[in-house]
Amino acid sequence: MKEKKEGLGALCYLAVLAMALPGLLLFDRRCAGDEVLLPVVMYHRVGESAADEYTVSPRQLEDDLEALLAAGYRPVRLSEVLAYALEGGSLPHKPVLLVFDDGDVSFARGAMPVLKQYGVPAVVSVIGDGAAGVQGEAGEYLTWSQQAALADTGFVELQSHSASLHTYARPGVRRLAGESRADHAALLAADAAKMQAMATEAGAALLPAFAYPYGALDADAEQALRAAGMLATMTSEEHLNRLTRSPECLFLLGRFERSGRMTTAQLLEKLK
Repeated sequence: MKEKKEGLGALCYLAVLAMALPGLLLFDRRCAGDEVLLPVVMYHRVGESAADEYTVSPRQLEDDLEALLAAGYRPVRLSEVLAYALEGGSLPHKPVLLVFDDGDVSFARGAMPVLKQYGVPAVVSVIGDGAAGVQGEAGEYLTWSQQAALADTGFVELQSHSASLHTYARPGVRRLAGESRADHAALLAADAAKMQAMATEAGAALLPAFAYPYGALDADAEQALRAAGMLATMTSEEHLNRLTRSPECLFLLGRFERSGRMTTAQLLEKLK
């Protein structure tokens, strides 16, 4: 009889817990067997110049890919990540996403041959004005037509790094002192529309995803980007991402920066 009472007590406890924490239980059911850890690796330039914080050599990139594949990682497309959270798509065991910020000429010269050699997809975060050759945008960038041609290879997908906000004239997408929220939101909406217009004119498929310039985060900007139609945003904060079947998991994705000063072994250690 005592065992029966204890059993009933346990059932009552579970019933109370279920009523008290419905959101938690729903989250557990939704994520059961569906949560996937996704590391995102962020590169910038790939070239033969001396390695620095933002430059790796083609040999370093090749070493990275060999080590990632040997460790069981499987590079995936950003479109696959979006489909996993939004459409019930599938991902391989130990997925990893490779992102190359800025879209400068070194990507085509240094990174693309290595990616093709290993059959590995990647994402390029395009600076709209840079690709358009706008005077004053520092760096040598692939043109919009070149970006579109790369995307046509099937190895590359494109996302936004902003049209005109990757500039030291303002701290990326952060709201300036004295700038109203309404003006700030209008600025970001206009920038997103400009970026899409540039891509459309070039015939370049641009995914509805955004990498924060300089990693500069802003809560108001995040809301404005969502309102502008972005389905994913990427930061420069270093952490693993937990993908679920929820659209919310696609926002503020963390990325591990691949400095040219670190070794491949150090990179893999960061991903654990």
